[in-house]
Amino acid sequence: MSRDILNALEGSFRRSADFFGQFIETCPAGIWAQTSGRFPVWQIVYHALSGVPFFLASKDAPQPIKPLYPDEVPLFQDLTRAPADKAALSAYAEEVNGFAGKFFASLTDAELSRPHAGASARMQAPLSNAGAITGLIGHHMYHFGMCDAALRAAGLQGLF
Repeated sequence: MSRDILNALEGSFRRSADFFGQFIETCPAGIWAQTSGRFPVWQIVYHALSGVPFFLASKDAPQPIKPLYPDEVPLFQDLTRAPADKAALSAYAEEVNGFAGKFFASLTDAELSRPHAGASARMQAPLSNAGAITGLIGHHMYHFGMCDAALRAAGLQGLF
């Protein structure tokens, strides 16, 4: 079974995931605690990472990765938390990226057009496997842009 398209999509996901890994590692503490737009930078990172199981998990499976915070935090309904520990968020990133790797490994190009019941239910719109993957990649890059903008606003070089 062909995986050429899937490999390209996974490469795009990995690139976006790598940006978050680099950001967690190099973001200065002052920026980590600041806001970009209306939201704390660390919380934007957590929101993006928690999007991996949101987009890729099956419909009726139990939570594939234990969240670090209650749902109000990644949904930006609670902006009062102290900044996340970078080591904990880095470990969480490894977990969600491992989950994504298993998802990608489970598919072939022929399955990209099949419905993704979990993402469809959570988004309340019909999504295929390809739609769930491209939605995730777009979500990652959008939120990484917010993080990169925080670096640039502070006079630092961005990672992208």
